[in-house]
Amino acid sequence: MKLFDSPPWLEQMVRMINSVVDTEKIFLLGSGSTRFSCRNIFANHAAMWRREGYLQILVLTSEKEIRGRSSVEDIIESHCRELGSLTALVIPALQFRDWLEAGHYFACFVLEHAPVCYDAGRITMKSDGQFCAGKFQEQLKKQGREWQCRGFEFFTGAQLYMLRKQYKLGAFLLHQAAEHALVGLIFAATGFRACTHNLDKLLRFAMGYSDSLGTLFPCHTEKELQLFRLLQKAYIGARYKDDYTIKGEQLEQLSARVRRLLDIAKEEQPIQVFEAG
Repeated sequence: MKLFDSPPWLEQMVRMINSVVDTEKIFLLGSGSTRFSCRNIFANHAAMWRREGYLQILVLTSEKEIRGRSSVEDIIESHCRELGSLTALVIPALQFRDWLEAGHYFACFVLEHAPVCYDAGRITMKSDGQFCAGKFQEQLKKQGREWQCRGFEFFTGAQLYMLRKQYKLGAFLLHQAAEHALVGLIFAATGFRACTHNLDKLLRFAMGYSDSLGTLFPCHTEKELQLFRLLQKAYIGARYKDDYTIKGEQLEQLSARVRRLLDIAKEEQPIQVFEAG
């Protein structure tokens, strides 16, 4: 089954990535169209989104690549920014191979469904041939709900700090609530545990699983952009930076949006199982 079309700049992107990263394989996980829709291998419907020319890729790096995963992701996205909107997920190739051998849902699903954009041909990867996506469904949903429940607890704590006018601490807990909601949503859809505190990156990872996420933090105006940045920076700034400030009304606006995010994560049932044949 063909889930989405590859953009014309995909080959140029692959060449650019290989010029800055020692790569074993590149998989195409998701692609957005100019009609603001996004297809993803983990969902069988197109989620509406505000970005054009969007790609989500998985890059498997070789043993020679010693830089951290987050750093490599930033390098890839920075170098490819002029080509289009790109979200890169980086995993060492040997770790991905270990996941396959262990029957890891994310790795097996990618190998079975994702188009291969590049293969250095140095590492052979295969699953045991008995992968069945359906048997993982309830397990992934359960663990996703656990993350979302923690998100609601952080949100409740943020409301208390808001009442006490401890706005910086309230902002930090709102950040944690948003982070946990997104991590839970991504895990329930993919089986992948996103290890980042970067809300922008988490939102981009999650964009293919819900029609509603794109309206929460539109960032089309300077005011909207500033509001999202206050939430994004709260993880460190609210606790350790003397120059981090946030007003009560800004916190109220963010609180309403994070609550909506928690509701979306709770309501969404992102897993759509593809059976072979």
